[in-house]
Amino acid sequence: HPHPHPHPHPHPHPHPHPPHHKSEHGLGDMSLNVLLAFVCATLLLALLLLQAVRTLRLQLITETGALMLLGMAVNGLYMSCTSAASNSLTHAEIARDENVHDLIYYAILPPLIFEAGFTMRKRRFFANFGLICAYALLGTFVAILVAGLLLIALVQANVIAAEYSMTQLLLFASLISSTDPIATLSILSAIKAKPPLPDLIFGESALNDALSIVMFDVFFRELEEDSSPDSNPGALARSVSSRLAVVLPSSILLGLLFGLVCAVATGRLGLADANRPHVELILLCLFALGCYATVDAVGVSPILAIFFCAVVMRHYAFYNLSRAAQRSAVLLFQTWASACELCLSVLLGIAIVDYIPQYHSWDLAFAASAICATIAARAVAVFPISWLSNLLLAPGKRPVSWQMQLVRPSSLSCPRGMK
Repeated sequence: HPHPHPHPHPHPHPHPHPPHHKSEHGLGDMSLNVLLAFVCATLLLALLLLQAVRTLRLQLITETGALMLLGMAVNGLYMSCTSAASNSLTHAEIARDENVHDLIYYAILPPLIFEAGFTMRKRRFFANFGLICAYALLGTFVAILVAGLLLIALVQANVIAAEYSMTQLLLFASLISSTDPIATLSILSAIKAKPPLPDLIFGESALNDALSIVMFDVFFRELEEDSSPDSNPGALARSVSSRLAVVLPSSILLGLLFGLVCAVATGRLGLADANRPHVELILLCLFALGCYATVDAVGVSPILAIFFCAVVMRHYAFYNLSRAAQRSAVLLFQTWASACELCLSVLLGIAIVDYIPQYHSWDLAFAASAICATIAARAVAVFPISWLSNLLLAPGKRPVSWQMQLVRPSSLSCPRGMK
């Protein structure tokens, strides 16, 4: 649950950096070679577990859930071994380790967002572009607003006993109002669901992740700069609107600029004729990472920028590459993103165990209220947009049926990049 003075538990945000916490016992006490062996062994187990879940086609647990359980087991085993050796309760303390923020924000998050844009099915995405943008942009904004307002009302009605400010609750709402389509899409694939439902869910999630992180960062900065415990709704709305008016277009334009410059570079340098696919791949990676780092240094959203950079690079720069580089690029980015997804899921499971000794600080009333508020906010966002889309439907287009609309609120989860 949100802490009165939030710091990333492992939720990433670029500025300002959270206060570092050095644990007396934890992974930081390991030597580098032992830590590296520990990480490799854990990820190897995660890979084998993931393959087992897919081979056995387990229905009771998702792939992400299985990896989280592995992370919990690894941290539990670590606690047992170190506690027996030191006669005191010791756990990995991943959630508060000083390097986790940078690891997630600069090493794990960029490949995930870039791969989502680079491997996106363009034809189906742009065929439903209007509805996808309505769900991802307007729908996400409405879901954040409704979830935040419901939580504010519950706090004022004393259903939630703890005291939270308006900005804190909107910050939390921006965190939980995103979607992770992995489990939903796997189920739809198993039952061979017809378009456009899988395309709508995937397309929305690609933009939804980026916008949710932008909103999270905006509210976090507002919370850091707000010295008063109670926020003025009008002042908060003006401040957030002004930030979004700068962050969203600036991030998109910078991402498009980097993608177009990469396309020009790959076309002018003639690397495709030089039979040097490894140099072409290095060029793509440097442009992608350079886009992320540059936009982050400017102070806008590198998440949104790298997504649109990836879309432009796949649409233009990709066809300037040699055949070998094209095949290798798709495989490289998918492998990189899969490894990062693996790390995030295991990290989340490890971090859950870190909070077990702090059970006295758990707020079950807030957790139950947040689940109800999120589902209600999702419904408020999905049904009106779907009704309006069907009302303005062009001839020959398939309407969004009630069954499709009911599936959409069920795809709720933490966004992949913010786990």
